[in-house]
Amino acid sequence: MVSGRQTLASIDQAVTQVQAKAATLEAQIDAANRQLSEQHQAQTADYQALAQVRLGLLADASMVQHLDETQQQMKALLARRETALIQLQGQFQTAADTERSLAVERAAQAAAVDAAAGVVDTAEARTQARLDADSAY
Repeated sequence: MVSGRQTLASIDQAVTQVQAKAATLEAQIDAANRQLSEQHQAQTADYQALAQVRLGLLADASMVQHLDETQQQMKALLARRETALIQLQGQFQTAADTERSLAVERAAQAAAVDAAAGVVDTAEARTQARLDADSAY
């Protein structure tokens, strides 16, 4: 028969494995997001160069200025996105740390419950033995 402690240990092991897989996937997602961000920036630079060639650098200075302003806005947006991503990663890490500490506490409490159950079982067995030995009972 599987005890509650064994079941809890099995569940904890499964949770730990899933957390490890989640961390691996998170790292892969982060790498993909960084690569995507770099590609967006490179694409922006390519579009700007193409626009400058088509318009002629001196032909329409206001268009070039507008493109430069747009590029700066896009860079600012990408920087804010990166900051938000870093904040979310920090929140995720904090939540994962909290979960780990709570899992440790849960395991300690489970051990205490098992120990208390053992004490109750022993006391019950002693009481039952005394009652069995008592002819008046």
